[in-house]
Amino acid sequence: MALVKHWTAFPGRPHSHFTTAFARVTLGPRGVIYLNEKAWIALRRPEAIEMMFDKGLRMIGIKKTNPLEPTTFPVKHKSGARPGRVISASSFCTHFLIKTMRTGQFNAIDIDDEGLTPSPPSPAAPGEE
Repeated sequence: MALVKHWTAFPGRPHSHFTTAFARVTLGPRGVIYLNEKAWIALRRPEAIEMMFDKGLRMIGIKKTNPLEPTTFPVKHKSGARPGRVISASSFCTHFLIKTMRTGQFNAIDIDDEGLTPSPPSPAAPGEE
């Protein structure tokens, strides 16, 4: 007896394509934001950022700020196979009730004079945070 198969082609491409080719940001379930090198450079290499949230659009924004300001989040270097920068934003996520069950990947990012605004996330592949 032949097994009937109804395949659906996947319309996307591997997540790793975005690692070096474009600015890429992820938000992990523990509230850690990862910026790849291109995203960090596009933000003018910040040592610290200000976190913003638009409740109506449920959109996160980040922008470079003075590291001496009391409400800044430090941007720390991340070494390893995928170097970039990390921001511990768990207090921000808790305050605005932002919860993710797994890492969300932001591929389309708006970077302007006010900072960086990611589009809604797509789930990242395991281990791509």
